[in-house]
Amino acid sequence: MLRRVLFRNFRLVFALDNWIRQRFTKAGQLVLGGLIASGVLELILDKLGLINYFLCYWR
Repeated sequence: MLRRVLFRNFRLVFALDNWIRQRFTKAGQLVLGGLIASGVLELILDKLGLINYFLCYWR
């Protein structure tokens, strides 16, 4: 059962990787990665309550 879940997850990640490589240039992949990273960072900072500190620091 676990092997089936892992295999389906692998297939999903493999298909997504191929789709991104076909649709985006190297620069586009960099921008997409930056957008995803900034979204994850924002969620982490918001969860920890540090978003106000960084917003005030960068003003």
